[in-house]
Amino acid sequence: MPCDLTSSAPNDSVVLVVWYKDEHTPIYSYDTRGSHSSLAKHWKDGNIEARAFFNTIREPSALSIDNVSEKDEGEYRCRIDYLRSPTRNFRVKLTIIVPPQKPTIIDEKGKEILSVAGPYDEGGDIKLTCIVSGGKPEPTIRWWRGEKLIDSVDTRSGFVSVRSNQLVIKSLKRSDQHAVFICQASNNNFSQPVSASITLEIYFRPLIVEILSSNQPFSADRKYEIPCQTYGSRPPAKISWWMENKELKSYTFNHTQTNSADGNMSTSLLTFTPTRLDNGKALTCRATNQLVQGGVEETTIKLNVFYVPILHLTLGSNLNPDDIEEGDDVYFECKVNANPWAYKVLWKHNGQIMQPNQKKIIMSNSDLALQGISRNQAGNYSCTASNVEGDGDSNVVELKVMYKPVCRPNLKPVYGVARHENAHILCEVESYPPPDSFKWSFNNTANTVDVPQSRFQSGPHHSSSTLTYTPVTELDYGTVMCWANNLAGRQ
Repeated sequence: MPCDLTSSAPNDSVVLVVWYKDEHTPIYSYDTRGSHSSLAKHWKDGNIEARAFFNTIREPSALSIDNVSEKDEGEYRCRIDYLRSPTRNFRVKLTIIVPPQKPTIIDEKGKEILSVAGPYDEGGDIKLTCIVSGGKPEPTIRWWRGEKLIDSVDTRSGFVSVRSNQLVIKSLKRSDQHAVFICQASNNNFSQPVSASITLEIYFRPLIVEILSSNQPFSADRKYEIPCQTYGSRPPAKISWWMENKELKSYTFNHTQTNSADGNMSTSLLTFTPTRLDNGKALTCRATNQLVQGGVEETTIKLNVFYVPILHLTLGSNLNPDDIEEGDDVYFECKVNANPWAYKVLWKHNGQIMQPNQKKIIMSNSDLALQGISRNQAGNYSCTASNVEGDGDSNVVELKVMYKPVCRPNLKPVYGVARHENAHILCEVESYPPPDSFKWSFNNTANTVDVPQSRFQSGPHHSSSTLTYTPVTELDYGTVMCWANNLAGRQ
């Protein structure tokens, strides 16, 4: 603080300099009485003894006080007594600027944040309060994001010498991740502002979920590894697999998850062996971040499972398989279950492929019609369908065709026998079903008579009958005739 000791009178000198604080209290004296100025006596008040010195060598002279504090503030008066000239006074007002204390940042829960604020949810709001104590004059509190000023409106709190500034950020975005916010307090233009900074930590919901083999058809009963990737979740999302809204547990369906080094991408690999029953089902890959509200994202594909055709062959629904006779019309229905659809269907009779364009035979991929069937068309029928996965065979349906008995070819037509000699005459027939009875008759030139049933017997398979005939007189020679009967009628 300056104090000009120069006198207006020539050859004058300073006798005594006294410094007062707030008018009445002497705090320092510079006394040259009885000695040369170079041997002047310096007296100091105890409050400033180690900190103050009156320098008379510099122009103008000045009182220096080191390590000033708030209690040093006030009005200082320098009184100068001269040898000849009248006493002079100089007044200096000393204002002490007290810097504020380092700011404290608290969150909406009242918790002090030292370095990292959060974690917060994406889309959520944050409310940070910067509290500054002390400072003279009162400090101004400002919020900065990097070098951009974002808030400079502060308020007094309910406590003495405490000010605060509340920062509110709504709808947090991904661009706010790791943003640095600085609370700065300043009350002068001379010293550096005091500040505190925090870094935002934000949790994100998954952005994208992709099943990478979504357009690929699968072959039934083959093992596949199906990858699913998700991006954007923080912390990394947990990936789960679902089929028709039922979770595929890892102990049944093996799936593993890996995360990228930066945690932004997660990949799950599902080891899966689809069956034909899975065709058309919904397979879902779901990414879940349980730490974020609404942190679920998923994608679903419809499984396209290829499989060998599965066939079921039936006789026409209005036909009685036990009541089909020669001359009837018969049709079969071949139901084909295949993916992709069968490009070819073959019909087989007794294991042999039936050729199309045969007379009275109409074929299609699902139906076979036989018009006016004959006994030769009885037997085993089946159908075979083909697609890119292979060939599938149906069950076998046996077609039974009823027809009246007919004599088996190459039977012995003439029997030579003497009187009183037994002749064993064999009658064999072909029919379906087997004959239920036989009838024999004898015809000579005189008349025709029926042979009693006691004189003939049926064979072990009911398809033959043997007549034991013994001629006695000439009238016993003639023609023996045999007839068979079954459900289809009489021979």
